[in-house]
Amino acid sequence: MKPEKFIALLLTIVVALASAGCKSHKKNVATPLQSVSETEQSAMWRNVYAPVAVDILQPAQFSTSGRMTMVRGESIYLSLRMFGMEVGSAFADNDRAVLAMRMPKKMVMELPVVEILRRGGMTLSDVQDALLGDPDALARLPESVSCNADVDDRKAVVEFHATYAGKPLGLRLTWSLDKAEWDAASPRLWSEPGSDYTRVTPAQALKMLGGIL
Repeated sequence: MKPEKFIALLLTIVVALASAGCKSHKKNVATPLQSVSETEQSAMWRNVYAPVAVDILQPAQFSTSGRMTMVRGESIYLSLRMFGMEVGSAFADNDRAVLAMRMPKKMVMELPVVEILRRGGMTLSDVQDALLGDPDALARLPESVSCNADVDDRKAVVEFHATYAGKPLGLRLTWSLDKAEWDAASPRLWSEPGSDYTRVTPAQALKMLGGIL
């Protein structure tokens, strides 16, 4: 699969999972979770920077590497890289989420995080903890999103599954916790996409990418 296909698929999955955030919560996590010392030790982190492998599981299989920077309760920044170059990025704070891709053309899409979090009854800290595989945070995700986490001192493997337009979507994050940097004095910063990026709405993006699903 070409890099642009992967980015397009990832954008579609993120939009679908975000849309699911407007639905009701699950009362418990259906899949088993493993909670171990690394999660407990890092529970009070202020910021974290770690390598993360991003695997699309459905509707097609593809993988890439990335770097995630999170400032607790403030922001999430994911840099996606292929062949040593950044090919896409995602950023979220308490006001908005911005998804940007550079191939096949520069495109940026914004999601209303305030509304998504409000309807989902979650905070940005909840989302950050869920991304790291915290079982309590995963249990607060919408019931339309199934999840699975396996965490130890070296890595955390977290999967998310949902359905969009009647088709299954799957995303797996594999964190290299043994290479993580915790509580840096100056966390890495995200750069706003420039004026050369085409601005699109989530509906427009899904329509443009609909053929991939």
